[in-house]
Amino acid sequence: MRATLRAALAIALIGVITFCAITITWILGRPLRADLTENKLYTLSESTRSIIGGITDPVTLKLFYSKAAALKGPESMRLYNNYYVYVRDLLKEYARLSGGKIRLELVDPRPDTEAAAEALRYGLPSEPVTSEERFFFGLVLLTEFGREKTVPFFSLDRQGLLEYDISRALFNVTQRARKRIGVLSSLDLFGSSASPYMAKMLRMQGREVPGVWNLIGQLKQDYHLVALRPDTDKIEDIDILLIVQPNNLPERTLYAIDQYVMRSGKLVVFLDPYFTADPGSGEVASRSASASGQSADFNRLLRAWGLEMATDVVVADPNLGSLVQLSEGERNRKLITMLSLTGPALNRSEMITAKLDEVRVLNAGYLRVREVRNVRARTLLLTTESANTLKTEGLDLQNPDPEVLMQKFKSGREPLILGTKLTGRFDSAFGGENSFSSPVDEKTNQAETAARGWVKSKEMTTIVVFSDVDMISNLFLDNGGTSTTGTARGNNNLILNTMEELSGTGTLAAVRTRGEYIRPFKLIDNIEAKFDAANSHKIWLLKSNIANAQKQLSLLESKSADQQVPLLKNETLNRKKEIESQIAKQRRELWDLNEDKRQEVDRLISLLKVTYMLLAPILVLITAGIVAGFRAMKRRNMVWRPL
Repeated sequence: MRATLRAALAIALIGVITFCAITITWILGRPLRADLTENKLYTLSESTRSIIGGITDPVTLKLFYSKAAALKGPESMRLYNNYYVYVRDLLKEYARLSGGKIRLELVDPRPDTEAAAEALRYGLPSEPVTSEERFFFGLVLLTEFGREKTVPFFSLDRQGLLEYDISRALFNVTQRARKRIGVLSSLDLFGSSASPYMAKMLRMQGREVPGVWNLIGQLKQDYHLVALRPDTDKIEDIDILLIVQPNNLPERTLYAIDQYVMRSGKLVVFLDPYFTADPGSGEVASRSASASGQSADFNRLLRAWGLEMATDVVVADPNLGSLVQLSEGERNRKLITMLSLTGPALNRSEMITAKLDEVRVLNAGYLRVREVRNVRARTLLLTTESANTLKTEGLDLQNPDPEVLMQKFKSGREPLILGTKLTGRFDSAFGGENSFSSPVDEKTNQAETAARGWVKSKEMTTIVVFSDVDMISNLFLDNGGTSTTGTARGNNNLILNTMEELSGTGTLAAVRTRGEYIRPFKLIDNIEAKFDAANSHKIWLLKSNIANAQKQLSLLESKSADQQVPLLKNETLNRKKEIESQIAKQRRELWDLNEDKRQEVDRLISLLKVTYMLLAPILVLITAGIVAGFRAMKRRNMVWRPL
């Protein structure tokens, strides 16, 4: 009895000691943190810490996540459960580093609750799961002064931009005044020039009404935009001037731009010798510089500042050309005028391009840099040494033929510059003209005379020039929402980095790229890529045959609808059945190919499962064998040890 009591007491004491040790360790170890993830996913960057350190007023972060809806939803939605834990823990790190300035609230917006109504009031998007449940996953940032910012939805596609999205919203909600960007362009970037009558006429013609460019939607999230008329004669009260495709600007506007730079204004310019994509009107608009003279006048300014763009050629580079599918059912072909700039093509020593993965350009021009006193030029984007130019005259760049372009191409000997940054004190393009008189106004019949102007910039300033406009069109740039992935991401980041450096808010650029929490299974991805490469021709052939057969079937049905061919006629019915049989056969072959790929992946997964299941017992047996052998050797030594 006494032994039993003593054993029970010992067990109880061991439990108490263990509980106390765990509690003390947890309390003392709370300040101690170690991020052992490969990409330091839970460690905030120095730029984010700087933003948090600059907060002066309390900020409330409300994280909305529908836990029940995620469990009831499809398998793809359940992936968000783990991602939610990561987002929540990262936000806790923001709150911890703020010293009490940031307060985190976790909200589960269940149906017919105040939380769900609140999520809708803040404009958070949701996905329907059942007739009652909706899936929310967004963040709302609030200040005591009524300022409000949201991250509408934490998409898995933007894992690498998670810290940037949060830090960007935090930076914007805590800033009292936004920087002002003046936008000057001969293109309808704001989608505001079409009158109601003109919009109606465009719709009657089957054309889209010009809409706001994604570029504008992207910049509006962080800056106050000021639209400037292409014939303006005064540019003031802005922090940055953005010029896009300046077509035939009048003399007074060129002078206003020149004097803006002379007053040490920051300038960003996008020029293009052949602007191909017109996202505002929804149609292709080939605007050749050599034909319209769109850049000739503006080159007058650039030459004075140490730069010039050739207006009658576009850049081609076989090493950077992109694979494109120009029509349905056609194989991917390399288009040498659509360049994918990666690696050495991006200057890693400049903040604007340092952390970019890829930038896409189409029919870009090239910039010639010449030495100018007190001005330093830094290349941002460039081609490989094999690049050269193609004359725009005689080329169909609206509907390009990759083979024709390749035949006309001759390899070059040096890289061509597509983007550059000029820093220094610039001379006026108007030379010694200390004053400027504008043309006579026909209405007043009186000459307008501008005030005396500067002939040299007052202080150091910066001019950034890119020789492509398509790179910021809707073709390569999205609106900065939750779908910013792939191609759009690099071009989006380029324009944001540029504006942030020139506006002096470059802290966000260093935050923009992080590792991903949910990473791909690279071994399986490699197997699938090898399988696709080995069967690419067969897959393309099957898809092409299916597309052709579907076209024949559509044509046959359209003829029957027009009563040109009776559908019930025997030969027509037989032909229809024959085409449908061909489509079904080709699809079965395509399914069989995909099934072969799935089986190969399944075999690998099964092998890995068996390996992992056997690995632990094998390691235990090996360890036990080593220990047993060591003990046997020790006993043997003790037996044979001399007395």
